[in-house]
Amino acid sequence: MKKLTLSILLWFFLCSFSLAFQIPDSVEVELNQVVGVENKVNFLLEYADQALKINNGLHYQLANEAKRLALTTNDENLIAKAEKQIGLNIQSQNLLDSARNHFLLMIDKYGEALEDKILAGLYIEVGATYYYEANDKMAIEYWKRANRIIEKLNDTKLLAKLSNNIGATYGYLGDYKNAIYYLKNAIKYKQQLGDSASLASSYHNLGIYISELASYDSARYFFYKSLEIKKKYNDKKGLAKTYNSLAVLFSDEEKYDSALFYNSKVLALDLEIGDSIAYSIDIGNRAGYYLKTSRFKEGIQTANKSIQLLKDVKAKSDMYKVIAQLYEGAGQYKKATENWANYAELNDSIISAERAQSLQELQVQFDTELKESEIAKLESENKIQRLQQQKDRQSKIMLIAILSAVAIIAILLFRSFKKENSAKKLLDQQNKELKELNFTKDRLFSIIGHDLKSPLSSFHTITKSLTENWDKLEKEQLKSFIESLRDSSKEVHEMMDNLLRWALSQTGQLNYKPQLLEPNVVVDDAIKQLEVAIQANGLTLNRKYNSSASIQADQDYLKIILRNLLSNAIKFSSMGKSIDLIIDENERYSTISIKDYGVGMSESELALILSENGSVHDIKNSDKKGTGLGVTLSKELLQKMGAKLEIESEQNSGTTFKLLFPKAA
Repeated sequence: MKKLTLSILLWFFLCSFSLAFQIPDSVEVELNQVVGVENKVNFLLEYADQALKINNGLHYQLANEAKRLALTTNDENLIAKAEKQIGLNIQSQNLLDSARNHFLLMIDKYGEALEDKILAGLYIEVGATYYYEANDKMAIEYWKRANRIIEKLNDTKLLAKLSNNIGATYGYLGDYKNAIYYLKNAIKYKQQLGDSASLASSYHNLGIYISELASYDSARYFFYKSLEIKKKYNDKKGLAKTYNSLAVLFSDEEKYDSALFYNSKVLALDLEIGDSIAYSIDIGNRAGYYLKTSRFKEGIQTANKSIQLLKDVKAKSDMYKVIAQLYEGAGQYKKATENWANYAELNDSIISAERAQSLQELQVQFDTELKESEIAKLESENKIQRLQQQKDRQSKIMLIAILSAVAIIAILLFRSFKKENSAKKLLDQQNKELKELNFTKDRLFSIIGHDLKSPLSSFHTITKSLTENWDKLEKEQLKSFIESLRDSSKEVHEMMDNLLRWALSQTGQLNYKPQLLEPNVVVDDAIKQLEVAIQANGLTLNRKYNSSASIQADQDYLKIILRNLLSNAIKFSSMGKSIDLIIDENERYSTISIKDYGVGMSESELALILSENGSVHDIKNSDKKGTGLGVTLSKELLQKMGAKLEIESEQNSGTTFKLLFPKAA
């Protein structure tokens, strides 16, 4: 029903464009002078490509006319080129599902008949729709399909661009080995093209990803290569960026004198190019290096200067923490206490600001500020067009997510009320079901009101910072904001995925397909999906597998359960702790255990979470709260598979979730 509604809206939208826009007379005059249908189609598509960035309505009219002419030739490649432009028009409106389906339809319909370059282009656009949705894995999958085709064509320019995109996307996923592989390929192709200017950024990014693997000498080599090119082209901003990366690298190696040396170069360039925001941050980094070398007096002077210059509240809060530590090191405990108080006050104000806004207020502010202020500015600058598209997409994703949840509730309620005129026996049963549906509705609204607030608050804070500091933001800072927007949308997406799966399980629409599984394979797959979060929290995984163990279960159910329980173990574990993953069997059961050494639960809290209506919302021992939906969903899916969940927990010592699967008789 949802897809049908979107299709109707898209059809109405495109029809409105068709009525509202006509091909300009000047274009029509030139078109009449072009000889041959194929040449006319290519002429229109060339104009359409230019119009896409300026006028969506005109672009659609040109692309549609090109399609009409192409259809008269029965040339699949010509038709596909025109259809691709129509797909790009849909994509420009952030209707990403519809755009992706349009591109895939062209591949299915004409795939074998298409020229390799046209087919590769369609794969690239499918990947782009996934990339804009922050589904990086699927984006990479389709880009790699395109890459294999382009390698056969030996199109060096396109290979350089695509390899760079694949490498950068692997970097976002934390897969640095693959990121390095594709960035090296991009460098090779750029060298073949003689594109020395763009090599500097590739060398710089390669150095960053190599440093993430602690290969400091190799990383340093590529940073120096980047510096050579940037000096040649007098790229002062680029030089400051690479000098800063070298300072961070030396700091990671605990070579703080070298870190300070390169930080001095960064500060000099910041002043030379007049980048006050970068200067306030970089001088704060210098204070951090002084702290690590116990040069407290110099650190105090530098940190105080940074605090005076910093505008960002979060950055200023972090700097108060650094200066408090510097004063402690210098034995000035009164000053240290004052700065710890300043740090705590700013931290509290940040938290209070996030909690002060209701869901409705955030949505209204987001819509008005984004559409009237940010979009107006971004549309005027072609360089940041992608940021505008991503922000538009974020608002639509949030609205669709909320409306989808409400629609599910409305459909479930409608189905229950429709049966009220049945016989008394059925009416009694339906009254029971209606109570359950009301509980589901209240639970869903409670979760939406509680857990959408945090990511939406992040959206508000980011867009407010963009509005207030717009003229001072650099490209790297814009990139950082984009990544923050992407992370917040991913958080909303993951929460909505659990909500929808839970709703499906409540209505019996989550299909159950049992099969004989090797649990260690499924557990390892869940670990891979959460590897970045595990590394970010500095956690150690201890795996103890009985290789002979097997279970009868639904693979998709088990993946959902493991992801939720392992996510909880990560969330409630302190930095540097470990998590045990144990697979074993006895005469009665095959078991999978997930044991963390985090905050744990008291006996009363444990009894509550095991009760029918208990949730993580009710656990007071930790400041890291969740919806409780993951544990609830896990218990219900285990019950459907004939398995059960046991939980052992001790406050401040950790929690063990044990999945017990009965052995076949």
